[in-house]
This record gives sequence, structure tokens and C-alpha cells, in this order.
Amino acid sequence: MDLRLVPILALLYLMSFLDRGNIGNANIQGLSTDLGLAGWQYNWCLTVFFFFYALFEVPSNLMLKKLRPSRWLPSIMIAWGLVMTMMGLVRDFKGLLITRIFLGITEAGLFPGCAVCSFLIQRLPASRSRACLCLCVFVGGIADSLDSIT
Repeated sequence: MDLRLVPILALLYLMSFLDRGNIGNANIQGLSTDLGLAGWQYNWCLTVFFFFYALFEVPSNLMLKKLRPSRWLPSIMIAWGLVMTMMGLVRDFKGLLITRIFLGITEAGLFPGCAVCSFLIQRLPASRSRACLCLCVFVGGIADSLDSIT
């Protein structure tokens, strides 16, 4: 099960991570000048994604519970692909802001869906050890970031 599931989930999460950062690369290549964005408009387009990402994680979890992950994850991936395609057709600030809002909405369900697939499909002892490992990595990351602050 792991050899079939983990590479696909890792690829989806990698695409999600690359997708979040692509607006910075686009800005370096002239996004702000092409769309005529002021500094505050670009900042709003960056920030609005995370507002809607956080806002729609809970409804996405509810939909994940109502539907199966095998149906929910492909649905949000198709919606995510459509939103990214529409982002290529943006001509002004309003269009970019709206596509970033919809991108936050569609991407909000990916991480919870990946977590459900990786933890709930496995047998109980295996999922407990994975949860413990993830918790240790998370706590280690926080400890490392706190260490670098001081």
C-alpha cells in the first residue's frame, strides 16, 4: 500500500508547494509590471491565498469525511488545475485576486486529504508509529527554529 500511495501523495504535495511559491517567481519575471500592480496590490494577492486556505480547511475536512478521499482528492485536484489554468488568463488586479482566492479554496483540502490517506488507511499500529514520527519531526523543527532565533 505504501509503495503505491506515498509517491503519489508526495508528488501532489510537491506540486502544491511549488504552486504556492510560483507567484514570487512570476513577479521576478515581471508580473507586477505586466498587470500594472502597485506594491500593496501584489501583497494583497500574496496574502489573500492564505486567508482562504485557512478558512476553508475545516469545510474541506467535513467534505473529506462526507466523501471518501478517493473521490475528494481527485475532485479538488481537478478544481485546482482549472484555477491554475485560469490564472494564466489574468489581465488585471481583480482577476489575480479572484484566482488567488479560488486557489486558496481548492488547495485547502490537499494536506488534510493526504493526512487522511496516509494515516487512516493503514493498520492501527502502523498509523500510531507514523503519527509519533510526524510529531517528533514537527517538534524537532520547532526546536531547531527556536534555536536559530537565539
